[in-house]
Amino acid sequence: MTERRHLACIKNKEDKLNMGKLKDNLSETFKKSLSETILMNLIFWVFCLILFGVIWIWIGEGVGLIFFFLFLAGSFTLVSIFDLIYIHFTGENILNNSDTHSKSK
Repeated sequence: MTERRHLACIKNKEDKLNMGKLKDNLSETFKKSLSETILMNLIFWVFCLILFGVIWIWIGEGVGLIFFFLFLAGSFTLVSIFDLIYIHFTGENILNNSDTHSKSK
């Protein structure tokens, strides 16, 4: 009886250690994903600005282009935020195909 309790206590301590490692991996994955997402969004916004400038110079008018590129870049940023929320709650990074749950087992 006491041996079972002792084994159960050891298992509980191991589970707590594994959960701590999992939380560290999740926060590490989230921090890496956050920096990658910010960089990716900056690059895309700069790309949209450059493309907007080139088309505006070529056509000579930018009224419809402003809406189009703001919508395009804003939608990209919104999807990136949803991806970060997903990574935060699951620890899985869809873009890099990395799974922290399988690494911690």
